[in-house]
Amino acid sequence: MRELGPWVSYWITINEPNRLVDAYKSGEEQHLAAHNLLLAHAKVWRLYEREYLSQQGGLVSLALHADWAEPANPFLESHATATQRFLLFELGRFLDPLLGGREGEGKSGMYPPEVRRYLEERARVMGLPGSPLPHFTDREREELRGALGFIALNHFTTRLVSPRPYSPQTAPPKPQQPQPPDHDCLLMSDPTWASSGLGQAVVPWGLRRVLHWVKERYGGGLPVVVTASGVDDQAPLKDLLRQHYIKSYLEEALRARQLDGVNLKGFYIWKLQDRHAPQFGLITSFQHQSQPKASIATYREIIDRSAVLVAVIIVIIRRKRTRRRRVGVPVCPVPLGMKCQLWERVALQRVTDRIHVVRR
Repeated sequence: MRELGPWVSYWITINEPNRLVDAYKSGEEQHLAAHNLLLAHAKVWRLYEREYLSQQGGLVSLALHADWAEPANPFLESHATATQRFLLFELGRFLDPLLGGREGEGKSGMYPPEVRRYLEERARVMGLPGSPLPHFTDREREELRGALGFIALNHFTTRLVSPRPYSPQTAPPKPQQPQPPDHDCLLMSDPTWASSGLGQAVVPWGLRRVLHWVKERYGGGLPVVVTASGVDDQAPLKDLLRQHYIKSYLEEALRARQLDGVNLKGFYIWKLQDRHAPQFGLITSFQHQSQPKASIATYREIIDRSAVLVAVIIVIIRRKRTRRRRVGVPVCPVPLGMKCQLWERVALQRVTDRIHVVRR
């Protein structure tokens, strides 16, 4: 931080702590690991605040894996409840101690009360000695409170969620046998969704929904950055799936900002080269020879034009004794033709510079 601070504005202390804890087999170990990762992040955040913030003005966060979840059966309340529980375990368990939840549901320095109540009831039904969720001390709560400069989310896909009922243990688990997650949710994918070679579902609207969920729970005060989003594509150069992914996910990100009021400040494509993430790169790496894929031209075009292709809003005006006409209206009030940031301009049809009026 001391050496790179003048050039680096955004810092990530821990990448995907909600995936790092999966390395542990028991729920108790996973919750303890998450607890310690949160405390470690807060230590670094307070160090930056104390030593460097006033001179460098950077923002520090931790990046959470933030795939969206939908009820497998939208007509069953149990599926909707399981979906919200999954999101609270995945995101709320890490963000609530730093930011707090909605008014009346929790405050910073504490885990989501919904998660704690569920784990306590689960332990009672299963005959366990108590909830595996640790408690923060008063000093730890104070250190955690507000220790986040922006919300960093890694989003790739959407899952369908159904509940898995818990039951009293009939036999102690084997020491090396992984236990099912404490959220008791089954994850699956819709077979009708487009998917990649590795089975990743391409569901653009899931990005908008997870951004909206975060805004609703934590407000729109802090900036949000999508710190990773991408898909594997087995095509060596003409990666059509990735081109579709980039366009459609950026469109949903724009809708989240312009229509839903999400304070979205950035979007990072995962990843630059195949060398470090096979089949995910914008640039292929074969026998140490790098060559850009077709998707990099798509991404460059979006950046150069400061716009993405979105559906045109059609307003049909009917007047007596006049012809009906269609008017394409920009989603945002920024005048077209000006040089704007990516989020401050939208495209009308094929990125035109004026509103088209079509008369019949």
